[in-house]
Amino acid sequence: MSVNLSDDERSHLARALMQLFDQWDLDLEQRVVLLDLPEGTKSRTLTRYRNGEPIPEGSDLLERAKYLLGIQHSLEIALPMNAAIIQAWPTTENSSLQNRRPLDVMLDHGVDGMKQVYDLLTGNDDWG
Repeated sequence: MSVNLSDDERSHLARALMQLFDQWDLDLEQRVVLLDLPEGTKSRTLTRYRNGEPIPEGSDLLERAKYLLGIQHSLEIALPMNAAIIQAWPTTENSSLQNRRPLDVMLDHGVDGMKQVYDLLTGNDDWG
């Protein structure tokens, strides 16, 4: 993904991801895996993102952010008045994902899993 974003834009993305992870009630390990951060990453790294440290350039973190925030946006459009369902959706088994939880698909398959979940929500079923 070759997108040039300013420090402010990458900072905004970092804060938005941390808010999303809070909303989904993810633990530290799940957050680290979704962001593909090194194993053993401490919570202080995520705290820096929460406080506005920009996402690094040249990593797939921007692509991951695109899919994760796109998933949340799609849920908000589909379920505008139901925050509880939006919050529970990532951890609820889904028949379109072979009765797997969307979160597990994303954790197990990284960017490809995020794309699969995003495509499910947006109606793009090219992933087959």
